[in-house]
Amino acid sequence: MPEDLLKIIHDSIEKLETRHTKIKPIDKGALFNGEIRFENLSKVELGALLFALDLPKGCAHKLGMGKPLGLGSVRITPKLYLSDRKNRYKNISAEWNGLKDESSSIEEFKKAFEKYVIEKLNERVPSLWEIERMKALKRFLDFDSKPDNSKTEYMQLREFRERRVLSHPTEI
Repeated sequence: MPEDLLKIIHDSIEKLETRHTKIKPIDKGALFNGEIRFENLSKVELGALLFALDLPKGCAHKLGMGKPLGLGSVRITPKLYLSDRKNRYKNISAEWNGLKDESSSIEEFKKAFEKYVIEKLNERVPSLWEIERMKALKRFLDFDSKPDNSKTEYMQLREFRERRVLSHPTEI
């Protein structure tokens, strides 16, 4: 083989190697704990954060690689601890000893956010999840029901040229 051809083949292989990503999957059922600390959030802003974390029943966040295959699906179960700022500055140990789980108020904050967004969008729906684009998002985040595989397969290269309109998520 001529030297030039060998160099072209070698360069092509090197380029392909940079497109491969090595992953180390985590076992199903693995549990993680984390914290999000915040300060000076309004009721609506805290509701937005909780709305993003606390998805409807049957939904899961999609993280990492392999999302079309159902990999990387994560359920987040938030717990809310609110500190009392005045008490925090009066007593040095108040921040760590007096926190109570305020999980019962998660829904209250989420509802405040939903109400705010629904009013701003001028919608007449009982829940933010009833708006069309949110229904589509909910379908993408659905973890419990499995779609028809023939409707969710990867497109072949030639199909990209056709530029066909994809089905709406709620139709799959």
